[in-house]
Amino acid sequence: FPVSTGNPWTPTPAGEFVIDRMIPNKRYVGVDYDLSNVKWNMRFKPMYYIHAAYWHASFGVRTMSHGCVNMKESDANILYQYVEPGMMVKIYGTTPPRRVVEV
Repeated sequence: FPVSTGNPWTPTPAGEFVIDRMIPNKRYVGVDYDLSNVKWNMRFKPMYYIHAAYWHASFGVRTMSHGCVNMKESDANILYQYVEPGMMVKIYGTTPPRRVVEV
């Protein structure tokens, strides 16, 4: 599935992790965001999740997050049905040095 990961100033951690918590519906609050009703949350590290993102459609196109892995809601739903706590996830690649902005 195409995803959007962390921005250069809030990168997604690379490495091998274990899904340790699954939450069907979650609210994310930070300094510059307050997102309620975020679906299909799979935590792979404290404060880092793979989850649906209803606020953009730039999956596979550009970085968009504060470190989480964003997915289209329908794709995240499919993944959520197959994942269970204890499964390994491997995150690899590098964050672009600057955000690509579509014109």
